[in-house]
Amino acid sequence: MIRLCYIVAFCSHCVLAVTSILLSLYVKELGASVTQIGLVCSAFFLGALISAPLWGFFSDRTGKRKLVILLSMIGEASSCFLIIITRNILLLTLIQFLFGASFVANRPILNTLIIESSPPNKKGRSVGFLNIARESAWTTGCILAGTIGNIGLIYTFYAGLIISTTGLFASSFLKEIDRKESTEQYYHSCKEGFSPYIWVIRTTLAFLYVSKFIQSCAQSGAYKFLPIYFASLNITRTGSGIIFASESIIEVFLFPLIGKFSDKVRNGPKLLMIMGFLSSTMSLFLFSVFHTVSQFFIPQVFIAISWASFIVGATVFISEQAPRERQMEAMGLLDSFTNMGGILGPIIFAQLLVITKSFVSGLRIVMILPILSTFIIMTKLKKKVKSAR
Repeated sequence: MIRLCYIVAFCSHCVLAVTSILLSLYVKELGASVTQIGLVCSAFFLGALISAPLWGFFSDRTGKRKLVILLSMIGEASSCFLIIITRNILLLTLIQFLFGASFVANRPILNTLIIESSPPNKKGRSVGFLNIARESAWTTGCILAGTIGNIGLIYTFYAGLIISTTGLFASSFLKEIDRKESTEQYYHSCKEGFSPYIWVIRTTLAFLYVSKFIQSCAQSGAYKFLPIYFASLNITRTGSGIIFASESIIEVFLFPLIGKFSDKVRNGPKLLMIMGFLSSTMSLFLFSVFHTVSQFFIPQVFIAISWASFIVGATVFISEQAPRERQMEAMGLLDSFTNMGGILGPIIFAQLLVITKSFVSGLRIVMILPILSTFIIMTKLKKKVKSAR
């Protein structure tokens, strides 16, 4: 069961990598403007934003996790197929919406499956190993995209179709887990007036969601336009793929260490989230001062630290704060707030490019946002310590 989860996670993230890292270049080849490129990239996050809590609600209410994962992989495969047969910018935007809605469905479920299957003192490490599978997939997808992209960007979507079909096949062997007790608790909590989302306010998760939304606006906006920036510096598509892949290679080594840190250190999850936001700020700054392939590996190190630290810290933190019957919904909400930032980020960054005419200036403006996210989390941490005393 656990191994199948790893395979599904690998396939899903590999599809995302191989089809998304050069997406802005593909849309530009179709004749899209900078604003249209931002809208196409934002559509993925809009689909994920709307669907994430709905998938969580459906999974918590019915307990049908396998069905959700199957629908997720069917949606990813369908999206790749539809992109292959269309050249219309509006249709491409709608397909990206479908892709986002499909991709986000399986992530919180796989996270929760791993958390529930792990001993309390090993949750961080278990989440770390799950994300090793995901980051290995991202590395593979980036290298594939860079290699295949030199032949033709359209062929990256053929690769995505093959990989997503493989993931769908693996998903069919998953076994449904009986969640009768949790489902009954869900109905009971609704009758008690614990819905909708009152439990978020009663916990400290609201601070986490807001801070992640703010940081995501900066990170997603800048990241989606990096391939175009690299192309302006005469960096090849293969070079871009290798740069993007380097992040995941680093994360493969980071996740076990960060997972162990989360399990062993007092307030480890919260400290990891702070580290994640600070590293995000540093990565944006470094992208604004470097100009060669070898130099760009340095900000990728900080992006790797940012993502690995945040995802382990946030996943464990949510498992500790959210009611058990709301675990899926809580994970889905994290994705929703992340995707809210993903929607606004590319649009905001596109407008900054129009106004400033400079990618570097845009980076230096948006790097203020993860600093604000760090302040929010640190403020909450101080209040927690003071109240404890």
